[in-house]
Amino acid sequence: MNAHVPARLPALLAAPPAGAAPLWLTNARLIDGSGAAPREHASVLVRDGRIQAVGSAGDESPAGVITIDLARRTLMPGLIDAHAHVLAKLPAPADGAESLLPGTGAHVVAAHLAEALRRGVTTIRDVGSYGSVAVEARQAMRLGAFRGPRLLTCRRIVSATSPGGRFFDGMYREADGPDDIRRAVREQLRHGADFIKVMTTGARSVELEDPDPAQLTRPEVAALVEESHRLGYRVAAHAEGLAGTEIAVEEKRRQINETKMAAQIALEQQRATLIESKVDNDRKAADSRAYELSAMLNPLKEIDWRTLMAANASKIDPKVGVAMAFRDLADNAQKIGQLNITPDLLQSLVEDSKPKK
Repeated sequence: MNAHVPARLPALLAAPPAGAAPLWLTNARLIDGSGAAPREHASVLVRDGRIQAVGSAGDESPAGVITIDLARRTLMPGLIDAHAHVLAKLPAPADGAESLLPGTGAHVVAAHLAEALRRGVTTIRDVGSYGSVAVEARQAMRLGAFRGPRLLTCRRIVSATSPGGRFFDGMYREADGPDDIRRAVREQLRHGADFIKVMTTGARSVELEDPDPAQLTRPEVAALVEESHRLGYRVAAHAEGLAGTEIAVEEKRRQINETKMAAQIALEQQRATLIESKVDNDRKAADSRAYELSAMLNPLKEIDWRTLMAANASKIDPKVGVAMAFRDLADNAQKIGQLNITPDLLQSLVEDSKPKK
């Protein structure tokens, strides 16, 4: 698939413009999101919507900036809600009360989004909403009607004809057969979706649905993934039961959501593939040596992979890193026999890790 974000991704087109003047946020208690301890009396320079520099409150402010003294308030990265349903839950009118008007829900959604931003949520990923309420709210924010978080949406969820489509009328785009599935994908992108979401299983929240069997056939899921990736978009999957989760994994889902039962799947057979994906996505350059070792030693399930990765990242000798990961397993002949490595060589790796007298 195309590894680049589409140049005209709707969420990026609707993102708020950067401020005209740079900001110097000073005297802050800074949490940078890296896991480091909070930094007191910090200053941050924001220019063209980007953090350009981090300094201390004692630093001289750059020329031409707007200075804001935060008086030791906490400054931190915006929060991201990666699984939200942007919708308005309105109460049913009582008998004889005024019925709800068609446009009321949109105003309630706008209020919810504004409140989310006030609480520090700067990005929301909508994984299913009714009709076009999410894309309409995003357009309203783009036009300056109100301020809210950056909003990514799948618009309607692609699903087989199912009870869920009846229970959540307007949230699903029901499709049957590979050709109809492709059309459903194109429809969501036509209306401004940033990614595609698919129901590979039913939902436990729907009393008429059994989440155990797969809701879509393998050819249908494959068509959805292929069409989405061909156009440069990612796919999220609702996957509860094992059958649908297995199809989602095997069809190379980019994201797996709501995998309440996924831990039961026998993914150990694909361990090397998953490790390779992890290396490619997160630490391709830094962990290449660790991946080569882990792929070779894959059958030994007790290996401490995190220790091996950490040792490699710290530029420790590879043999020492392997010994650290193996710990006291050197005398386990049965497991050693499963490897393409001799017991003598394994023992030498362990011996190399011991402190020299």
